Amino acid sequence: MSSSSLPLVETPTFVGKIPSSKKSFEFRPFLVKEQKALLFALESGELEQIYLAFKNIISACTKDAINVDNIPSFDAESVFLQISSKSIGETSKIEVKCSHCEEFIKMTVNIPDVTLKGFKTSGSTIQLTDKIGLKMKYPSMKDIVDISMKSTSKKSLEESPQTKLVYDTIIASIDSIYDEKNIYPAKDYKYEELNTFLENLSIEQINRVEEFFEKAPYLSLDLDFKCPKCGGMNSQEIRGIKNFF
Repeated sequence: MSSSSLPLVETPTFVGKIPSSKKSFEFRPFLVKEQKALLFALESGELEQIYLAFKNIISACTKDAINVDNIPSFDAESVFLQISSKSIGETSKIEVKCSHCEEFIKMTVNIPDVTLKGFKTSGSTIQLTDKIGLKMKYPSMKDIVDISMKSTSKKSLEESPQTKLVYDTIIASIDSIYDEKNIYPAKDYKYEELNTFLENLSIEQINRVEEFFEKAPYLSLDLDFKCPKCGGMNSQEIRGIKNFF
């Protein structure tokens, strides 16, 4: 039996920033045990397992335990990228396709260069009529996982999964409905009631709601590069956290 405990390696701390709110947060790199849990989840390919691994890492590594269920998915993705860049390095090798010859090219990109695009502090209110409108919120990572799991269920596949996915995303993103006299928080109403409300909108009105998602913020990196095979110049935008690993 050993006579003394092994020394523990001291973990450094860093300061990051949540893109939409500009609020600073303290965090540490994730540890080997946390990376192993993430890798196991990624290897499983199961959406729920990957989400839980992301959630656990962000909660464990941030000083005030950021809850990814309470922030938009793009903020959670950005927080994770900031933690990852201090854990496994600020560069990542990705593969892009030349737009001219379609050759796949391996490139090294800087994770800190990934930015949030399309976010506006205003624009979450959608006026449907002179008297009635919606206040929207961006879905959390949990919302997206829950919606994806429901839309790919056996029952949903018998219907139209893409249509259900769209409407379920809209419903999950309604913060409240308002008119001249009252505000009706969405959390106080059942899914069926909110779905009925949407089904009674005109095509022009629902198009306004869908436009909110078309202009939703996203993580992005602009790349300008010359193809080593054909010599063609490329300007591409890389979107989404999955493309930076």
